[in-house]
Amino acid sequence: MQPFSVEAAMVAWVRSLGYPCAQLMQQGRAGVFVTVERVGGSVDDFVQRASVALQVWADSNAEADAVANALVLALLTQQPPAGIHSVTVTDGPYFWPDYETSRARYQLVCDVYAQIDI
Repeated sequence: MQPFSVEAAMVAWVRSLGYPCAQLMQQGRAGVFVTVERVGGSVDDFVQRASVALQVWADSNAEADAVANALVLALLTQQPPAGIHSVTVTDGPYFWPDYETSRARYQLVCDVYAQIDI
């Protein structure tokens, strides 16, 4: 069995929804881009309870907000990929300014319930 990566699964899921996505922001990238970051959580015998932040970067606040809300709808209504049992949006989407790059950014935080291996 292989350890299951919640971050890798969420990146793949967001990409399958048609959005460019990775765990790190690509320097100098324009347009819409989504980053996925595990920001906490726990693991017990068979289940991961991961807290995951999704940050939506875009050329305008309106575009980042629209994409973040579209992601919320997709995450809550579409079948999650293998290994992820459920997703709950616990916070957001909300404006999350990036003062270093001045790019528009919105964030949402999810609780992701997943298996520990696959």
